[in-house]
Amino acid sequence: MRRSSDPPPRGPHPVPHTITFLPPHTITFLPPHDDPKDKEQTMPKQKTHKGVKKRFRLTANGKVKHRRAGTSHLQVRLTSKRKRNLRGTDVLATPEVGKIREALGKYSY
Repeated sequence: MRRSSDPPPRGPHPVPHTITFLPPHTITFLPPHDDPKDKEQTMPKQKTHKGVKKRFRLTANGKVKHRRAGTSHLQVRLTSKRKRNLRGTDVLATPEVGKIREALGKYSY
């Protein structure tokens, strides 16, 4: 218990241990929540792998084109023949095509 000579307490006022009831006109009823069982279940969508999307393109015949590695920097050490052969794009080997198409998702057309 606090004496009159004690300083007032710091911080927020203590919460009274009484329950206060709201008047009936202030109570609002929320709409019922949507029951997930009522909604039609849909399969989750396959997300596109953004790294694959940036690095690969599909041709009209379904082949996968990619840029050749080793052409971004440090080409001074390469021979002219090697630099010439690294130009342009190349077609990906067949075993990896399915993985790339799956990772591309909706962009695999």
